[in-house]
Amino acid sequence: MEIADPETEQPEHAEIARRAAGHQSGQMKHALAGKPAALFTSSSSMHGGQESTLLSMMLPMLHHGMLIVGLPYSEAELALTREGGTPYGPSHVAGLANDQPVSEHEKKLCTALGKRLAQIALKLAS
Repeated sequence: MEIADPETEQPEHAEIARRAAGHQSGQMKHALAGKPAALFTSSSSMHGGQESTLLSMMLPMLHHGMLIVGLPYSEAELALTREGGTPYGPSHVAGLANDQPVSEHEKKLCTALGKRLAQIALKLAS
């Protein structure tokens, strides 16, 4: 496989080329392997692809050996929200004009996921 030269590539492709060159040459130090990760997203509508976006964002993390932390249904807000939130991670429905504030349910789900991520990181570090 031929890797593009980051020095001669067009600017919009230079970062991709640099990353590919680093990955291919072994510069990747596996620093993310075994680290916990959590995700959240936003869209303009309730059916704006939140779950598929979260699942797609997980793929590179899994590729690097990260441990995905989800949001279990033991979080009561997950069943109560009418704005956004999935077991894959919190989400926010911003509205078509991007004018909807983050709801109380969304804030609680984000906080709950942040706490889970921190607790798991501490357990992994001990």
